[in-house]
Amino acid sequence: MAKNILEEVKKVRKELEARKQKRAELAGRRKQLLQQLQDDFGLDSLDEAKAEADKMEIELEEKDKQLQSMLKELDEMREKMVA
Repeated sequence: MAKNILEEVKKVRKELEARKQKRAELAGRRKQLLQQLQDDFGLDSLDEAKAEADKMEIELEEKDKQLQSMLKELDEMREKMVA
């Protein structure tokens, strides 16, 4: 029975070490991605990135509306020229 307990403790320790390693890898990856966010966009946090993405989405929708309006106007001008 003591052998089973020792084996279980070894198993748990091994799992704990694996999780610690995975956590360290993820922390390193997070740090790398945050640095890339800073380098590429000048943003310091995920909150700033989300706010910037939301802002860009609104700007994109506005540009799309402008483009649709311009295309409609161009199409109307083309129809007048053909008629």
